[in-house]
Amino acid sequence: MIASLVQVSATSLAQRITIKKTNKNLISILQDVRKQTGYNFVITDDQAEKSKPVTLNVSQEDLFQVLDELFKSQPLGYKIDNKTIVVSDKSTAGTSIVQPAASAAVEVRGIVLDEKQMPMPGVTVRHKESGMAASTNVKGEYLIKLPNATGTLVFSFLGYQTQEVAVNNQTKIDVKL
Repeated sequence: MIASLVQVSATSLAQRITIKKTNKNLISILQDVRKQTGYNFVITDDQAEKSKPVTLNVSQEDLFQVLDELFKSQPLGYKIDNKTIVVSDKSTAGTSIVQPAASAAVEVRGIVLDEKQMPMPGVTVRHKESGMAASTNVKGEYLIKLPNATGTLVFSFLGYQTQEVAVNNQTKIDVKL
């Protein structure tokens, strides 16, 4: 599973959006929303492939209204986390993952760099076994809380080879994609 992040500087939620598109793919519409609002999007290739063509005609609408309209006929949902809009499958959208007892939880942190040793913001870091996930920040850093110190972390970003790294009781895992 590869994830993509469309990134620009963020602006206010109150910003108005105007889009008139007919029968376009979801990514195209999300890019228009990004350009007008500055919000980042995280969406997997699988989600993009199963999305339906979109016809959207909005004028001077706020972000929430546009997103609700955009996703109402999609098999996908969304949630806003800071200045990032995370796309999810509707079957899992709105469901919460029960956190394990504090004594069993393990925090794993690290940094993700590209081939030029530059930090990679927006990389999806997912625990294969529990499904828990996090994204790297602008410095390429991540922090993910796991139910235990075992299993595999999956690092993915559009255009890069997905990497899997065994946790093996490590609390710091740095990755080069």
